[in-house]
Amino acid sequence: MRIAETSSDYEIVPTKVKAQPMKQTPSSILNESGVYALGEQTERWLVLPDLQVPFHDQKSLDAVLKYASSIRWDGVIQLGDFLDFDFCSRWTADNARKTEGSRFLQEYAAGNAVLDQIQTAVRKKNKDAHLIVIEGNHDWRVENVVNKTPSLEGLIEFESNMHFNDRNATFWRYWVHKKPIKIGHAYFIHGDYIGTHHAKKTADSYHRNVFYGHTHTLQAYTKTTLSDDSVQCWSLGTLSRFDLEYMGKRPSSWMQCFAEFFIKSDGSFNHYVTNVIDQKFIAINGKEYGN
Repeated sequence: MRIAETSSDYEIVPTKVKAQPMKQTPSSILNESGVYALGEQTERWLVLPDLQVPFHDQKSLDAVLKYASSIRWDGVIQLGDFLDFDFCSRWTADNARKTEGSRFLQEYAAGNAVLDQIQTAVRKKNKDAHLIVIEGNHDWRVENVVNKTPSLEGLIEFESNMHFNDRNATFWRYWVHKKPIKIGHAYFIHGDYIGTHHAKKTADSYHRNVFYGHTHTLQAYTKTTLSDDSVQCWSLGTLSRFDLEYMGKRPSSWMQCFAEFFIKSDGSFNHYVTNVIDQKFIAINGKEYGN
């Protein structure tokens, strides 16, 4: 096991998931390896990092979604840790006072309200825009509860309670099978590493263009492979609040961000990362969004 130095966890991260392997539900837009089939036209995708509902920053998210609603998107990818599930974390397991009043139904109600907002914004100008949520380690906490209490199986699972089938959306079980989503030459994961140089470690491991959340920091690393192709790995920050209890008063390198991608039919792409500062930002169209 290794101890997290950053990210929303600040917890022991198992080097190997202990849950029994789960079969990935087939998706109409991703094959079993997580590959998305591009069309002939350049596609535009929105990428949102960790939200950790109900600890998300609603004002920052509102600003991002106001911008998003003005654009025609082909899809959105949320990079995982959509929900927090703090009340079933290992850190609150022996603290009944802290988790008093917490319920799965409340957590899912809050999550569905936020996902409704994202879905509405992204599909405003394209009702067929794809909606993908990657499983993060916080989302996986539900499976850990079921592992410990199998009688809850079928009642509290993330996928069914977030109504992905009804939304015509995809839940990608990354934290279990660790398969990236591949759109053109860009790969999307929740995040595997923490520490000071997690972007470099990701580049050294994947040798691909990888974009991820998990760390809540903004970090990039570029390297050249033997084939002289440059690859880049980016940690894309968070859209959660910064005043979370476990962070205390210590300094933090967390950054609020989102990204957008233009991906051509040959797989090549350009991407733009936007910082959200004090719950507002200037988008690539030159307009300011937020309070």
